[in-house]
Amino acid sequence: MRVGVVQMRSTPYNVGTNLEKAVSWIEEIAESAELVVLPELFNVGYVWETKIKQRVEESFEETCEILSSIADSYGVHIFAGIGRHENGKIYNSVGHFSPLNEPEFYDKTHLFRKEREIFQAGNRLRTFKVGNTTVGVFICYEVGFPEIARTLALQGSEIFVVPFAFASERATIYELATRSRALENGAFLVSACQTGKGFFNFYGHSRIVSPTGEVLSDAGNAEGVIMTEIDTSSVKRYRYEELPDSHAYFANFRPELYERIKDRR
Repeated sequence: MRVGVVQMRSTPYNVGTNLEKAVSWIEEIAESAELVVLPELFNVGYVWETKIKQRVEESFEETCEILSSIADSYGVHIFAGIGRHENGKIYNSVGHFSPLNEPEFYDKTHLFRKEREIFQAGNRLRTFKVGNTTVGVFICYEVGFPEIARTLALQGSEIFVVPFAFASERATIYELATRSRALENGAFLVSACQTGKGFFNFYGHSRIVSPTGEVLSDAGNAEGVIMTEIDTSSVKRYRYEELPDSHAYFANFRPELYERIKDRR
């Protein structure tokens, strides 16, 4: 599978410019990529201001129409971090836009700091299908909850898709956690992060990480795209086979020890 990532600076509230920029980058790689990932809240920009709610309401349908049209035209699966509006509530979401299908959404379940004043938290974890491959999705801050990634992996996810708007001040977390979530679950991880100066000084470094924790491709700080071919057939090897370069964590996992973890806070 050829996987592509769009790294961009999203201007808060300037939906037209953000969409135009994203579409240009997507179309650059859509003919050869099967899966493309865009950053968190790429369409409306990332801010902690309540007036962003109105922009989400105004832009949601247009964003979905544009990304669905591209998915249909190129036969590509797009995972995009967007603001979502439903039944009077605003969500920080990832939309899965697949060819000739209605969009599906994951709503961020663990909200970061003042996001809680703007967005409604989602209430379930989700996986999606890209052909025969299962893709698990989480968003930015949620990379620090290993339980999310492990749950998605146990549900069959071979690839983690993770849109980010991550601040440079916390770069160490990003560097360690993106590689750790891939390594400990024997999964590929594809991150798309905003870059440049905005509400935060965004870190960039969108990346594609292998099941060994190796960074296969990294976008650095510039706007643009990266693309890498990955082989998901290697996932089973790293999860279950005790070979010199594999860890086989899943072969030795003991789920009965964790049944009461939620009661021990």
